[in-house]
Amino acid sequence: MDLVYKLYKNQETSYLPRKILQSLTYSFMGLASKIALSRHQLNVVGSERLLLAIEKRPSNQPLITVSNHHSCLDDFFLCGSLLKLRHFANVTVCRWCLTAVDICYTTSLHTNFFFWFRGVPIWRRVRDPLSGKITHFGGGVYQPSMDFCINLLNSGQWVHVFSQGRIIQPHERGSEKNIRLRWGIGRLIAESKEVSFRKS
Repeated sequence: MDLVYKLYKNQETSYLPRKILQSLTYSFMGLASKIALSRHQLNVVGSERLLLAIEKRPSNQPLITVSNHHSCLDDFFLCGSLLKLRHFANVTVCRWCLTAVDICYTTSLHTNFFFWFRGVPIWRRVRDPLSGKITHFGGGVYQPSMDFCINLLNSGQWVHVFSQGRIIQPHERGSEKNIRLRWGIGRLIAESKEVSFRKS
């Protein structure tokens, strides 16, 4: 369960090959997302607040963003629609995202891709969608990946969380508000240090 520390053991130091690969991965995915989104009519409301938080907050100010989860491409298209091209070249301002081990780290290719795309492997509780029985118990709110995210936040990084912990299926979307949020978000907020941030 300490995969996160095996992947990111040199994160505190500025490890050049990792930064180069992360910048290339981010730039490629950001550009691909923007090209894909240009074929559709997209209306983003309030993105200036996120851009202000990304660009103008103090260097030690944590940033947590939360969204629902309707497809495997949500994260890519969120980044592609909200961030500017200049952000993709500067990986230090880009988000870290909790990513499910049972989906995103199943092969070495997937593991490397999500490593370069700043994914944090999370062991989540998984239920069978039909029977509701638990098929995997997960690592809970005190697993090493959550500790890693708290350390990131307390060093002024941006962490994005899909709060429902899974993709919401089309037949569930009418009752999506009844799906409870994962407790880990509460821990991330509670254990992040407070830094005052005023808009100037």
